[in-house]
Amino acid sequence: MKNLTTTPDYPKTLFIRNHKEGLIWQIYNVNNFSEAVLLSMNAKCNGFYYCSLEEFNKNHEETFPTWRNEASILIQEALELEKERK
Repeated sequence: MKNLTTTPDYPKTLFIRNHKEGLIWQIYNVNNFSEAVLLSMNAKCNGFYYCSLEEFNKNHEETFPTWRNEASILIQEALELEKERK
């Protein structure tokens, strides 16, 4: 995952592409760095080879707005990783 952000503030937006400069396939708004890492790792396992973390922009609509409800185990893992980072 390429971190293109310039501030430490969250939320941020994670763009998932099939390759660098390729089409955007998925967009997620993340609340911490660990969520971005876990989502990008999952994307790479599914054949998406370029992920970029960018500053939050409310004009970018999430691909799956209910992803947090559907990925509660993933979110819990991200929260635990975030605690370990601090």
